[in-house]
Amino acid sequence: MLTLASSRTKTTGIIKNVLATEEKVQLAHLLRNSKFAIIVDESTDKSWSKVLVIIAKYVDDNYNVCEDSLGLVEVHDASSAGQKNLIMKCLSDLGLPIQNLMGVGFDNASVNTGSVKRLGVLLKEEVPNLFILVCTSHSLALYATYAAKKLPEVWKYSFTTL
Repeated sequence: MLTLASSRTKTTGIIKNVLATEEKVQLAHLLRNSKFAIIVDESTDKSWSKVLVIIAKYVDDNYNVCEDSLGLVEVHDASSAGQKNLIMKCLSDLGLPIQNLMGVGFDNASVNTGSVKRLGVLLKEEVPNLFILVCTSHSLALYATYAAKKLPEVWKYSFTTL
């Protein structure tokens, strides 16, 4: 039996620069010839850098619904136009035709939804038949957070001691 030992740095390098790269190449090859949707979410990491997460959702050759990461991109322009450009660049860098994009899902952030030059509107300019889905889970989490802020302090204390 052969064993391999490597340091954390070397192992991280192998995963990032070899395995992840090959996985992305295979995913791009698959998506070039099939329809897919993306899920997009902006987040802030622990270093306070804004990142855009782009997840592809597609059906594989065995008719299984799959989700894989297309990219984790640093955001310098958080506007709807800036996010659209990041999405288009991510798809372009992987050689994915924009015509294969069938749908996009995102949260209810004002940059994403709305009628005038929001991310959904800008993406529909590229793909007129694009299906847009606003995530209900994000909406429910926002509603719950807002509702919790309206609770009297007495109730908040009683819930934390249960």
